[in-house]
Amino acid sequence: MAKRFVYYGNSFRRKIPDIKSLIDCVNNEDDFTYLMAGEVEDWIKQGAQVDINPLVPGCQFQFSDGSSIEYDTDGKITRHSKDKPPVWFIPEAEYWSYWLKNYAYKSKDITKLVTEIRGMELIQRVELCNLLFGLELKKAQPAAKTVVDNVRRGVGNTQGVSTKPKVSDMLSVEFFKQFLTRLNDAVQNNQIPTLQVLTGEENMKAVSANVKGSVRTYFQAITSDSIPNANRAASLKPEIYCDRLKPLVDAVYSAGVDEYYNELQRAIQEAGDTYIKDFKFTFAD
Repeated sequence: MAKRFVYYGNSFRRKIPDIKSLIDCVNNEDDFTYLMAGEVEDWIKQGAQVDINPLVPGCQFQFSDGSSIEYDTDGKITRHSKDKPPVWFIPEAEYWSYWLKNYAYKSKDITKLVTEIRGMELIQRVELCNLLFGLELKKAQPAAKTVVDNVRRGVGNTQGVSTKPKVSDMLSVEFFKQFLTRLNDAVQNNQIPTLQVLTGEENMKAVSANVKGSVRTYFQAITSDSIPNANRAASLKPEIYCDRLKPLVDAVYSAGVDEYYNELQRAIQEAGDTYIKDFKFTFAD
């Protein structure tokens, strides 16, 4: 692994706040992923106008605009566009975990707490974080308060709006890998991949809407089909159905799971409010 430096545009404190700390880190610290500040990004981008930078050999840099660069051990540059990120690219949804590690908050209990909070329904996250961190949301600006109030009221179909599920993404390659493993295990064992199988949870009331929506979206992207519900699953012949899915799942592994997910993530973002059943995705080799 190389030394990796990431900037996503946030204003909170970073492990690498200035150029001096960057150079010190390059020369003295272990290979790891570090979060850098905006002035470091600006300095690196200026240096990237030439093809060699002997000050940062063997380092990788990821910028707030989605582009990235890396230097080999001789300081020679390789550039990556936003549309073709490298395998080592850090999704924004995983940014928080590196912030914790940068400041040695490595306790499994802390990581578990953050993961559990991020897995809650939005209103639960809002209320709990307001309690834990004193966000004083009751004093929020009217627009922000309206958003919170709308979330609190829920998503009931009170205005005659369609409740058909729209594309969703958990913004985590690790979650996608977990989903893919469950899908692969199911089809290899000729088991119909129902929502219960793909989430690993029998009680669907215990699964958040975002998790269910993301799983449905990933399945639609890979198979161009909806996840079989209980009635449909009962009517299917497992061997025939799973034989059709096996090469589709194999294709994801052949493409590279990280590369596949990075491209899928961008497609989901571009799809916006598209209904899952209308979502089409083709991985570009």
